[in-house]
Amino acid sequence: GKIDAMGGATRAIERGFQQREIHEAAYRYQKQVETGDAVVVGVNRFTSSDSIKPPILKVDASAESERRERLAALRRRRDAKTVEAALARVEDAARTDANLMPPILAAVESYATLGEIADRLRAVFGLHHETFAF
Repeated sequence: GKIDAMGGATRAIERGFQQREIHEAAYRYQKQVETGDAVVVGVNRFTSSDSIKPPILKVDASAESERRERLAALRRRRDAKTVEAALARVEDAARTDANLMPPILAAVESYATLGEIADRLRAVFGLHHETFAF
């Protein structure tokens, strides 16, 4: 259909076709909600007159420093050479068509952090940036 006519899914993504379709569908739906053509319980029908507000979660400021200390302790406790070797295997596998799960699991088992694993994957794959404009 339309996607094939644009040269395939990748080209359609680059042109913003799918994103534009999603935005337009969301706009149409929001208009239906506002006019009452679409019923959303609690939003435009059967709304509560009570103004109950849930309590706001407040995180104790000491939680961040505690997490930082736990991470530092983990890094002191783990075998840095084992972690580095496991992370290198993740990066090497990412450069091929290999299954990434075994090296990722090995990295986790060596106590590599999610951030360290993600850094290695970003080194290979980079970051996705949307390139289309409306």
